[in-house]
Amino acid sequence: MRKIGTGILWIITILMLSSVTIFNPGQVTDFFVTLFNIKPSIPELKPIEISERDREIRSIAESITQEDVRQVITDLSGMGSRVPAMRGTGRLLNMSNGILSKLGSKILWLKNTR
Repeated sequence: MRKIGTGILWIITILMLSSVTIFNPGQVTDFFVTLFNIKPSIPELKPIEISERDREIRSIAESITQEDVRQVITDLSGMGSRVPAMRGTGRLLNMSNGILSKLGSKILWLKNTR
């Protein structure tokens, strides 16, 4: 009985592997799906709840214009070095805090490590 089961598994394996080159792969796959009654797993879809904070973030993001982005890039490129402990860091920190405060986020603090 064990040899028959092993033989059947080998035949199934050979048919599945050869289906790429010899048989129509779709037909072989469909045959095994119907033979073994394989059902696809469909995830349960849950509705997404949009919070008030999500609406607030969306309104802030929609209020940012192309000109605002261009101005920030221009300011950043004119600051020189933005590496910590180099010239330009203080201006960058002030600029970042200004942008973050407009967005209603926390202000960054520069810790003196010397």
